[in-house]
Formats: sequence, C-alpha cells, structure tokens
Amino acid sequence: METHMRRTILAFAVLMTGSAAAADADQQFYIMGDPGVMTCATLSTKLNDEQAGVMLGTWIGGYVTALNRTMPETYNVLGGVQLGDFFNDVIAACAASPESRVEAAVYVAIDKAMATKQTKAP
Repeated sequence: METHMRRTILAFAVLMTGSAAAADADQQFYIMGDPGVMTCATLSTKLNDEQAGVMLGTWIGGYVTALNRTMPETYNVLGGVQLGDFFNDVIAACAASPESRVEAAVYVAIDKAMATKQTKAP
C-alpha cells in the first residue's frame, strides 16, 4: 500500500509541474475523494454548507500536503498566499468553468500560488 500511495502522490506532483506523464495516454487520471470529483456547479450550491466546506478543506489539505512532500525544493506550495485568498481563487476558477471538476479549480488556484512557493522552512 505504501508504494501505491507514493506513486499516487508522485502523480499529483508531476501533474503540478506540468508534465503530461501524470495521466494516462488519454490525459485522464483518478481523482480520489468526493470533493475533488464534484463539479464546480455543484460546489456553488454548497457554499453555505458547513459539512461540505469541512470536507473540501480536508481534501484540499491532503492535496497540498502531498505536493509539499513530493515536489522538489518545496516546503509550502501555497507560499505566502492566505487561505482565504486561495479559496477565493478556487471559487473564481469554478465560476469561470462551472462544468469542470473541483480538482481542476484547485489545480488552477495552486498553479497561481506557485509564484510564492516557499522552498525552505521558516
């Protein structure tokens, strides 16, 4: 199981660095967890649902932690971006593409945050 988990985490890291090798030949990859698979249109109906918010926050925390652990020269992929601003970027990406999966919107927000990535622990 540990080897499988490392491969999954590595796939996330490769995805974030822009390599096409992170997906299958059709550019498809498995998204683990309901919050990531949810469409942005569905998320927009749950913005006031506390339980959905906790689930999404936990899912994003795992996604970011995996990237922090596996990306070279990375302490915090979100760097100096405040969490509120990060979530606003996710919501804005969802608003721009309601048919997309939440994972894609999170990817857009993380990609934006990469400009302030921390490479060393404070």
